[in-house]
Amino acid sequence: MRPVRGCSRCFDACCRANELCQLVRFEWRADRRDMLLDGRHWREVFGGRIGNAGQKMGASACCGPKTYVMFRLLAFATAAAVLGLRLYYASDGWFWFLYFNHLVTCLATLYFGLAMVLTTVATCTDGYESTGAPFFVQVTSVVYAALVPAALVNVVSSGLVFYHYGSLFSVDTADGITDVGTTLGIFLVTMADLVVNRQPYYATFHALIGILFTWGYLLFTIVYYYAGGTDSYGHAYIYEYLNWGTPLRGGGGVTGGKTILINFFVIFPCLNLLYWALVWVRRRVLVSSKPFHAAV
Repeated sequence: MRPVRGCSRCFDACCRANELCQLVRFEWRADRRDMLLDGRHWREVFGGRIGNAGQKMGASACCGPKTYVMFRLLAFATAAAVLGLRLYYASDGWFWFLYFNHLVTCLATLYFGLAMVLTTVATCTDGYESTGAPFFVQVTSVVYAALVPAALVNVVSSGLVFYHYGSLFSVDTADGITDVGTTLGIFLVTMADLVVNRQPYYATFHALIGILFTWGYLLFTIVYYYAGGTDSYGHAYIYEYLNWGTPLRGGGGVTGGKTILINFFVIFPCLNLLYWALVWVRRRVLVSSKPFHAAV
């Protein structure tokens, strides 16, 4: 008896999806294992040294330990100042935490605070290889994973269609201009840290966490809308251009803004994953192309 063509196609699609899930699950576990193994050398990763052997490695070849500590201190001060400025202008109570750019600012402050402490400890004290990744090193790695794509999505959205009613996110006011500027500042300091630091970034671990964070927020706005949530002004949405009650067709400017935001939230984290996957492939090719010298 010949199988129905439609059922056969569905079966093949399910098999391919299952294989993809198994591959992603395998790579996730492998990258997480490598991350935990790298955590044993967290002192070197954060600019210090293990034991008394060798000199402190610093962030990279162009940055020494003392400069690295100052950079991390400056990065934390920048993020904390932005957070303080946003809280100073806040006038919407707990609704303040509904907005993506505020969450990114909190994320950046947490990450740079943890990174500053770990960098200071690693560079100013001597220690030995750990048996595994310490808890705070793991937390820093997870927050770092979420921050990189979130800061990118935040900066491309801010000042275009990413605002809500009130003092913040209204680009024709002084507060709105300050908001766009501070969003750009968070992005620049995050990218500078990404270039300078020696912390490993795994495509199927760190980048997937970034996807879960950004996609999770987009899903949250949908659930919040259909659960009857409002902003501090009583609007039945968090952002006007993420008003899920407005159709994707015939909604005027809201439709265009919603399409842009959805693309930002969905595509940019995937591009981040693709970039780090290509970096991983390049490293594997370079390693495999090295001549093999048999031990004598």
